[in-house]
Amino acid sequence: MELTVTASIDTNRLRWLHNNGSAITKWNGLTSIVINNVRKADAGVYEVFEVDNRHLGLHAIMKVIVRGIILFLFKVLQSALEFKQKRRVHSYV
Repeated sequence: MELTVTASIDTNRLRWLHNNGSAITKWNGLTSIVINNVRKADAGVYEVFEVDNRHLGLHAIMKVIVRGIILFLFKVLQSALEFKQKRRVHSYV
């Protein structure tokens, strides 16, 4: 997942928050962040703002919704494979 903002300020002053928590320091100064292997814990509100100017309300807010669709699809495929394997075993008996 990639989150990107366009900034008309010195990008070194950009800070990111997740769910109104502490600043994510490894993302300081970045206009684009990438989250690999997205999990439900990654869901929530991401905010990027200029350091010392958050109170001005000149920031970007992005809401990320993560659903368990991949896990659901995996379980469906796994069940189908198990069913197919059981059919093979019974057809030889």
